[in-house]
Amino acid sequence: MGCPKSYKKQDACVSCKHCFILYDYDSADSFFCLFGKTEERPICGSVEMDEPFVLYRRNRALRDKQEGAWGTFTKGREVAAHGICDEYEKGDR
Repeated sequence: MGCPKSYKKQDACVSCKHCFILYDYDSADSFFCLFGKTEERPICGSVEMDEPFVLYRRNRALRDKQEGAWGTFTKGREVAAHGICDEYEKGDR
């Protein structure tokens, strides 16, 4: 049967230019609103996105620093893919 002709994608975080989507091989996607962030985004730890944290056995201190920077940067910024706010701006997705 398929989708009805009236089916359409709606504006939401998933298509907003302020939304960073974290994806990896072994987990569901995570969505973060970066609206108003002025500092550069730290690496996110995703292997699939070519931003892995260093391995513990190589440098535990650096690994802890990278994980901490990511956690601090994203604290309070996780959003739902289907959410939307007044700051929505269409992205290139």
